[in-house]
Amino acid sequence: MANDLSTYLQTKQNAAVLRYSPLWLGRAYLGLKGALFFAGNPGARRAIHRCLRLCYGPGRARRLWPAIRAGMVDHYHEKLLLAARPFSWFRQVHLERTELAGVEVLESALAAGRGVILVTAHYAAVELIPSALALRGYPVSVMVHCKTEGLRRRLQALADRIGINLLDPKAGSVVFGALEQLQQGRILMTQCDEMDMWRPYPNRSVQFMGLAMQLDKALDVLARKSGAQPIFALNHRLGGYRYRLTLERPGEHPAAAGLRNLTAQCLAILDQHIRENPGAWYEWKKLDSRLIRPAVRELDENPRSSRLLGAVAPETACSA
Repeated sequence: MANDLSTYLQTKQNAAVLRYSPLWLGRAYLGLKGALFFAGNPGARRAIHRCLRLCYGPGRARRLWPAIRAGMVDHYHEKLLLAARPFSWFRQVHLERTELAGVEVLESALAAGRGVILVTAHYAAVELIPSALALRGYPVSVMVHCKTEGLRRRLQALADRIGINLLDPKAGSVVFGALEQLQQGRILMTQCDEMDMWRPYPNRSVQFMGLAMQLDKALDVLARKSGAQPIFALNHRLGGYRYRLTLERPGEHPAAAGLRNLTAQCLAILDQHIRENPGAWYEWKKLDSRLIRPAVRELDENPRSSRLLGAVAPETACSA
C-alpha cells in the first residue's frame, strides 16, 4: 500500500472506475479505498489526530475524524473526475453547477492590466477553480504538482484544451515564470497553505489554527515585484455536485483586519473557514509535520493532551 493517500487513490484503475460508474457508486468506491488506506496506515491517521487535538481538543477531534476523512476523499474524487469524465460532463459542472460570487472584484483587478494573484488553499473543491474561470474566458495560469505521470498528462491535455497554463512549483524556481504570466495580464493561481514550499521570514511569525509558525514571504515578494492585485478565492461544496466560488480582496475581509502581510491575511481568512467547516481542509498531515518532536511524543503518549505551548517548530528545513 502507498505511503500517502494521494498516490494510493490516484491510479489508472481508480480513474477507470470513476469514468464508467455512476457518480454515487464511484464516490462510495473511493470512500471505501480511503477507509482501507487509513486502516493500513495508522501513522497517517495519528498524524491528523494530533493536529485535530491541538486545534479542537481530544473530544471534538474524535467526532471530527469522519468528516475530515470524507473531505479528503472528496478532494481526490473531484480531481479524478476532472481527468476521467467526458468533456461534456466537465463543462456542465463548471458552467452550470458552479456559481461565482464576487466576480466584479476579479473584473476590476484584471482591468488594472498587471495580472491577478489568485490565492486559494487546499480547501473544498479547489481543483475546480481554474476550469470554472477558464471556461468563462478568463486567462488562467496554475501552479500544480501531480503525484503521477499519467494524471499529469491527462490534466495537461485538458489544460491545453481550455487555455490554462500549468507551472510545476517543484520543477525548480518558478518565480520568473510566475512574473511572466502576470506581466501578460493573466490570473496566477497559487495556494497560501503549501507549507512545505514556504520561504519564511527569519524573525516574523503568524498564527494559524491557534499555532504560531514562521511567516512565508513568497506571496509578498511576488505581489511587490509584479504589481499584480491579490484576490482570495475558495470554492465551497454545496452538495449534489454544486459549488460556489467566492472571490474577495483579502485586505478587506474582517478576519484579516489589522494585518498587512498578504500571506497572513489569507491564512487568517482560511483559519476562519476551517473552523466553520473543518472537513473542507485536507492539509492536516502537513500541519503535523511542523510539530516539534517533544510535542508529538506527548500527544502520542497522553491521548488527552491538547494545545501544547510551543508545539510548532521555530524554523523550517524547506529548500524548495
